Amino acid sequence: NDTALAESICLRDEELDILYENIFDELLLIIGNKPEGDQATAQCAAGLLWVARHLARIGDHATNVAERVFFMVKGERLKPLLEEKRKTLSENKGG
Repeated sequence: NDTALAESICLRDEELDILYENIFDELLLIIGNKPEGDQATAQCAAGLLWVARHLARIGDHATNVAERVFFMVKGERLKPLLEEKRKTLSENKGG
């Protein structure tokens, strides 16, 4: 019944998605800067990418649960409410 927690989970998932994108980009740079045949680095990077991707998927699943809980408690969809809050915050910051 904690709708504030549901909102928090959805916002944190966005942070997790951004983190995944950053990790992905960094690992591509690492792999691209290694000499050909450096299999150990490639394997390590692939493993880290696998872990990062699955953590992002866990966040997606947690978000789905949070959205369903929010709907069951409030009878409203969470995504449109969060988008409206983001828009308001953006307008307030931007002037």
